[in-house]
Amino acid sequence: MARLPDYQHVIQQTDGIVALTEDGTEAELARFDPGNGAEVTTALMEIRDSGLNDESKCFAWFWAGYFHAHANRMPEAPRKAYATETIEGEMVTVTELDGTVIVRFDPRDDNAAAQAQKNIYDSTLPGDDKIWAHFWCGFFYGQAS
Repeated sequence: MARLPDYQHVIQQTDGIVALTEDGTEAELARFDPGNGAEVTTALMEIRDSGLNDESKCFAWFWAGYFHAHANRMPEAPRKAYATETIEGEMVTVTELDGTVIVRFDPRDDNAAAQAQKNIYDSTLPGDDKIWAHFWCGFFYGQAS
């Protein structure tokens, strides 16, 4: 379970299903099978369109990637070229669409992974590309943990 920065929502996996809920009421903002790339994609867009504040959305996308990393992915969510591992398990690089590096971080380092989210948020990546950059950072963080 991960509590989002707004302290009002949590994202957690129960019985193989991930749910983003309002803490206390359990009202769902998104629910998905983390192993199903199509369901993950739908959930990311539901989070985008939700009433969460921007910081909480970033963390929800990140944790969705984390849960996807630990799932039996059939099919995997679509890979994006601007968020990649440069050395398997050691470094993750996120770039602008023109190739300019936004951030490079060690996915085994909690603080570096968190700081990377700020760099992505502040980047000039277009909206949905930011979503996927946060998601894939969470994915690589999940694989490294």
